[in-house]
Amino acid sequence: MALVFGSINVDEFFSVPHIVRPGETLASTKITKKAGGKGANQAVALAKASAVVSLAGQIGEDGEWIRTLLHSFNVDTSLLKTNNSLPSGRATIQISSEGENSIVLFGGTNMLSYSDALPLSKYQFLLLQEEIVHSETTSTLIDAHSQGLKTLYNPSPMPNATQLRNFPWSSLSYLIINAGEAADLLKAFGEDPTSLSSAELLDKLMSNPSTGSLEGLIITLGENGLIARIKIEGIQTNYELPTIKVNAIDSTGAGDTFAGYFTACRMKMQTVDTSTMELALRNAMGAAALAVTKSGAMEAIPEVNEVRDFLAHNDINCIL
Repeated sequence: MALVFGSINVDEFFSVPHIVRPGETLASTKITKKAGGKGANQAVALAKASAVVSLAGQIGEDGEWIRTLLHSFNVDTSLLKTNNSLPSGRATIQISSEGENSIVLFGGTNMLSYSDALPLSKYQFLLLQEEIVHSETTSTLIDAHSQGLKTLYNPSPMPNATQLRNFPWSSLSYLIINAGEAADLLKAFGEDPTSLSSAELLDKLMSNPSTGSLEGLIITLGENGLIARIKIEGIQTNYELPTIKVNAIDSTGAGDTFAGYFTACRMKMQTVDTSTMELALRNAMGAAALAVTKSGAMEAIPEVNEVRDFLAHNDINCIL
């Protein structure tokens, strides 16, 4: 079983002729409300990948409909608390007729202390992001590692340099980041990432005293695939894998889809070797590639049957 501890948001999209100017009142032509937040998105990705998953986090009374939605995706919400002291986390997004956007974020219940002890002993895997109280992310990671869980972390939005330097990297199994985040992390460690290739960023981070203890570092490269270094039976294996080319419409949900599907693949692996790890990475990339062919985030995450068919069409075995 997997536990996701993270954010849950209410996303409100306002269609407008143009982004509102200071002092201006503007009529919206359409409003759409959707569920979001990296924690919720990644939990749904795990569930759609046929994994057994629980989501821990907090919503306000205004977010109870999200609980119902998560249930419909087979996400266990017994650890999803309703806190009446604040509204749910929220993103208010203006989208102009030309496709430009402006976003106002409100942390809401995501930024309140969870306070209750999580039943970590029930789980084998823990997936974390940011968008909640950072100290609770790190303390949960340390506790999970001490109880033998495999831990995965997708640090988005990226913590500040001090938080990155003080992060309990030795408690982390897998780090999933993009190239920009890899450069930010290396910079936080006091090194200059300017002009470094993705492969050089990978080398630098895996030789750093802080992140060198990782079991796996995965750097996603968007349409250019990924590079990764995974320790398997004490031996480091490098992966440089292209993605499957698709007609991309919206990349919003790609990162959360990848994180959720990779975690599900890692859960499914009976034997961890170089070939099964490559399949796990390719499967997660395939799911992310499908996600960018649709608009949105949670609603763009593909079902596992879609992923199986897509991978088979591209001569890739599916381990889910």
